[in-house]
Amino acid sequence: REGLAPEVWLTKEAVGPEEQALQRLGVAVVRGEAYNREVLERLGVKPGAIRLLRDEVWNTVDEVRLIAGELGRNGGDRVIIVTSKAHSRRVRATWAAIVGVSPKAIVRYARAEPYGGGGWWRNTRDALDVSREVFGLMNVWAGFPVQPDRQPR
Repeated sequence: REGLAPEVWLTKEAVGPEEQALQRLGVAVVRGEAYNREVLERLGVKPGAIRLLRDEVWNTVDEVRLIAGELGRNGGDRVIIVTSKAHSRRVRATWAAIVGVSPKAIVRYARAEPYGGGGWWRNTRDALDVSREVFGLMNVWAGFPVQPDRQPR
C-alpha cells in the first residue's frame, strides 16, 4: 500500500498432526494464510499483489530458504520480511546464517503488536515467546542441529 514492494508473498505452514486429525473428522480448518490474505485485503492491498508461495514450511529455516529461492527465481535482490516483534531478531540471524548478506532481508514487525519485551517474565505468553526465541537463537548459532519433526502428509 505504501509502495515499498510490488507484491506481498505469503507462506503456508505445513499441515501438522493436529490439523490432519481435524480434517479426518471433517472439521473445516481455516489456514493461517487465508487469514493473512483477508487482513491484507482489508488493509488495502490489491488481491493481485498478494501471492501465496507454493511450498509448505515447517519452520523459519524453511521460510528463509523458500523466500531466498523465490527471490533468485524472480531476480530480486532484497525482501522485506514482516514477522512478530519477538521473532524479528531470530529471523535476521536465520537469514544471515542461511543466505548471508545478498540478497538482503529487511526484517520488520507489525507496529500494532502488543508484545513488550521489557516485562516478558510477567506473563506466560511473553515468557513462552522469549523462551522459544532464545532456544531458536541458540539453534541458529549452533548451526541448526535441532530440526523440525516433519510429519508425513
